[in-house]
Amino acid sequence: VDLGGLCEEPAWRGHPLRAGVSGDLVLAEPAGTIVSVIAVAGSARVSVEGMAYPLEEATLGPLSSLGLSNVAVGEVQRVRVSSGEVLVIVNNPA
Repeated sequence: VDLGGLCEEPAWRGHPLRAGVSGDLVLAEPAGTIVSVIAVAGSARVSVEGMAYPLEEATLGPLSSLGLSNVAVGEVQRVRVSSGEVLVIVNNPA
């Protein structure tokens, strides 16, 4: 899967992350912002901080709902990928 770069639409932004290459994303989204982490090209192991539902080295399968619709609660949010590839989708405020 080619996870080239940032995808941006009026309602959302997509940040591709790959373990060992670009596997760490730091965000500063306002509280209440919806952030989803979706595994692509198989399973991925991720950690998520600064969100209502933090994850620590959780395995996300390609059809997993575990990383969907999380909510920013801290001033800073972090997504780390230790294996695999994910797409982090950040909903833009209306």
